[in-house]
Order: sequence, then C-alpha cells, then structure tokens
Amino acid sequence: MRKDEIERKFQMFGLILSGPSFTVLALDIDEFHREFYSDQVAEEELLRFAAYNIFHEIMEKEQGGIVFRTRDDKLVALLSGDSERIELTCQTLAEHVRHSIEKYLSMTVTMGIGRTYSDLQDLPKAFQEAISALDYRFLLGKNRIISIGDMEFGSSLDNLSYIHMEKKLISAIKTGEKTIVTLTLQDWIHELKKGTCSMDKCYGKLNKLLVALMNVLVETGFEEAAVLGDHSFMQLYARKTLDDVRLWLEDICLALVDLLAEKRTKVSQAQMEAAVAYIHTHYADEQLSLQQVCNHIYMSMSYFSALFKPHTGETFVEYVTRYRLDKAKEMLAASQLKTYELAAKVGYNDPQYFSVIFKRHTGMTPKEFRTARKGLSSL
Repeated sequence: MRKDEIERKFQMFGLILSGPSFTVLALDIDEFHREFYSDQVAEEELLRFAAYNIFHEIMEKEQGGIVFRTRDDKLVALLSGDSERIELTCQTLAEHVRHSIEKYLSMTVTMGIGRTYSDLQDLPKAFQEAISALDYRFLLGKNRIISIGDMEFGSSLDNLSYIHMEKKLISAIKTGEKTIVTLTLQDWIHELKKGTCSMDKCYGKLNKLLVALMNVLVETGFEEAAVLGDHSFMQLYARKTLDDVRLWLEDICLALVDLLAEKRTKVSQAQMEAAVAYIHTHYADEQLSLQQVCNHIYMSMSYFSALFKPHTGETFVEYVTRYRLDKAKEMLAASQLKTYELAAKVGYNDPQYFSVIFKRHTGMTPKEFRTARKGLSSL
C-alpha cells in the first residue's frame, strides 16, 4: 500500500500517528484460569475486554497510539514517536501493561515488539514482526516482553545432534531408565531454548520425535493411542512454551517406559510358563538342556537364567532335578519298576548316578524310599 493511500485512510478514520518513527506492539493472553469459571466463554470474553481496556488506556490515551483487537484475539498497538526514544518507550509501556493486567486481572500476558521504522509503509512489516516476537514465548516462557530485535541473532542449532538425542532417549525408554529419560529431555529442551531457533524449526524437531515415539509403540506391538492418543500433534501445538512441551513429552515417555515394562513382564511371564511346561513335557529326555529350553522360547540363556529363578525359586538345574525326583517318588510309590527302569523314565540313563542324586536329595536310596512308603501306606 502506498504512503499517500495509508495517510488518506488514516484521515478517513480519524487516526493519527505523528511519527517520525513507527513500531507495533502485540499482546496475547497466556492462559485463563478455567477452573474458576462457571460460564467459561463469557468469563474469558469479559477478561479479554478488561485486558483491552487496560491496554487501550495505556497505549492510546497515554501514548497516542492506535489500539485494536485482531481476529485471533490478540491486542495490537501501533505507536509512533521520537526515533531515539521510541524503543525505550515501548518497553516501558509494555511493562506497565503487563504489570497492570497481572495485578488487576490476576492473569499473565506475553507481549511482542516489532522493529522501529521511519516510514509509515513499513507498519505491516512491524506488525508481522511483533506477532513473530510473540512466537518466541514458546522458547522463553510466559509473562514476558519480547522484542524481535533481541531474538533475530540467536545461535544456530547446527551443533545439536538431534539423532544422538533421539537414540539416547529411545534407548532409555526401552531399558526403563526413567532418570535418563527426564535428563535427556531437559538437556535437549534447554539446547532448543538456548539456540533461539524459530518455532517452525522447533516444531519440526518435535514432530520428528513424536514420530519416533510412535515407531517405538508400533515396533513393540502397541496401538499408538496406548500412550500418544489420536490427537498428539494437535496437543503439541496447543502447548504455548517449550517448558510445557517438555513436561508433556516427559509424561508421554515415562508412560511409555511403564507400558513397555508391563508388556515385558507379561511376555516374560508367558515365556517362563512356556519353559516350565516344556520341562514338564520333556523331563524324561536325558538330553534336556538349558540351551534346548531357551531355543524353544526364543530367549538367550543369560536372560533366561535371570528370569527363571525369580519365577520358580530355583535355578534351571535345581528345578529339573527336583521335578525328575518328584516324578521318581510318584513312580516308586505307585509301581514295581526296577531302579534302572525308573531312572530311565525320569531322564537318568545311569541308574547308579540316579541313586546317588536321589539319596542326596531325600536321604534315602530309591529302594529305602519305596520300603518306607509301603510301611506308611500299610498303617
């Protein structure tokens, strides 16, 4: 729009910005305390109106600016003044507004300030910069005054290895290391904040991380909704600061840790039950071994050993030996099988070795045990 056209429209609507320098200040309410509202929509609109009155009083009546409300409920002030003092004036006025709204309305706001221009035609650019400055609330947090000029020279995130962070986080989730999950997210978000990257870049990395977390769920056989829900990306964009995002992501990651641990426990329980059932079926096989059972349930021997004793209270060898001897006792009491025949039926092809093992565990030879059981049954 040409300068003369802008001036004509200003005159038409009775608007005055005397110059010689111009800038724009934008305000956005951080959040409403919804738990106190009986009629949320009406209460929020009332608070917006009250905030507008404070903003209007300070920016227009005291400073001679032009104040309006945008379609997305932001408050905007077009300001003009001396080129050497306008930036300081904006900061002072913004702090006055922020403090007054917090004091009288008990809520916080974030304010963005565009660059200063000497040409009225640059007001649209200053407006966009003020709105963009508000976006940095995502990095810096709520209840702040943010000048676009302070943010434009932020350090690059080139040195931050997203891939390294993602691998570290996913590894911690899978191994159940909750402390590492929390610290990894804290360090990463701190780097994002320190780097002052644009919102688009931040969201790009956050979206990538959400996809990675979804892949973990899919790989482990869960539905995405088990932790992330159907509207995860919308929930991400609803967070107004990186600190809010960090807390949200931490909740998701820790819930994922618990979910994986729960499933691991259930799967391990099922595998141990399958191992016990396999032993009960094959105990008579002298070749029955730890490796054979592990191959059956698709588990490493070291991991099996770590799980089997907590599950049964015995090591693999102890459990197999006890089960075989229990079966031998049943046969001694219920049959007239000779010792060598009975030994073969419970997995011992060497009758002498069987007798040694039997006496070591019962204190009696197989023959003595049979005699004792017959004596008891005759009483």
